[in-house]
Amino acid sequence: LAYGSNVFRGCQDPTVQQNFDTDAYLGLWYEQRRDKDVAYESGVCTTATYSYRDDGDIRVLNNDYQEDDAKWGGGEGHAWVVDPSKDEGYLKVKFVFLQPAGDYKVLETDYENYTVLYTCTGIPHLYNIEYVWILTRDIHPSDEVMEHALSVIKEKVPEYDMSALATTPQG
Repeated sequence: LAYGSNVFRGCQDPTVQQNFDTDAYLGLWYEQRRDKDVAYESGVCTTATYSYRDDGDIRVLNNDYQEDDAKWGGGEGHAWVVDPSKDEGYLKVKFVFLQPAGDYKVLETDYENYTVLYTCTGIPHLYNIEYVWILTRDIHPSDEVMEHALSVIKEKVPEYDMSALATTPQG
């Protein structure tokens, strides 16, 4: 079983969204692209909904439809900005109690149409697993929005293997 894009090199260190506006980021996003080998994500009609928790951090609610089981699934996580003084889209997200939090890097977002996310984990400089996601506000975004989001990946994480991206069926 493969997990994301396996790379025999260090993680890329992309520039993340500056002047990150958490309030504008909250709400419903539709997953349009993800790595075809994300082990913990296999459904269709995948969405992510972000809202504030009582402690001021971010509640992450992921939903997807599991065709094999003919039922809805997903999970709830907890996210936070790594360094609030930097005012940037570098967050950590945690879904499982005993598992360490993972990077959640917002490469770019316009808050109204698209967001492009990147994470990478593993053994520094030797073997890592990269993941990329494109989320949109519209269930069926325009070609222009998708082309722009794909160009962000090519620009910000140029070593990422674009052939590893799969379309998430929506609707």
